[in-house]
Amino acid sequence: MSRASTGLSKAEKRRARLQEAHPHPYALYRTGRLAELFDVDPSTIWKWRKTGVLPPFKEIAGVRGLTGKQLAKLLGDDDD
Repeated sequence: MSRASTGLSKAEKRRARLQEAHPHPYALYRTGRLAELFDVDPSTIWKWRKTGVLPPFKEIAGVRGLTGKQLAKLLGDDDD
């Protein structure tokens, strides 16, 4: 789709998705969902983890991901 048909640039769409996320503090955001939110390939999320761009993932019941609280802090939406 062209920009004319949607009215938003890729960066504007990404910003809108991130603003809509409103992370739940107990939710666990896995690699695929983070890739959707940041509009990148899942391999980029793994690279960001490895290089320290993203905080270490938490493991809950054998499932790894960022908690809603970590995501909120990363996005600058942390109320603490």
